[in-house]
Amino acid sequence: DSVDVSVDSAIPLVESPVEAPAVQADTISVEPADATVEAPAVQIE
Repeated sequence: DSVDVSVDSAIPLVESPVEAPAVQADTISVEPADATVEAPAVQIE
């Protein structure tokens, strides 16, 4: 996934720098979401 995101970010970065940061923000939000889901799972066990 990291490789795909980097390629996609590079393309929008050339067309419009405003969209590039937006894509990165979404990626960052998704990563913490997974971590939060795993944390409660550990507590339950």
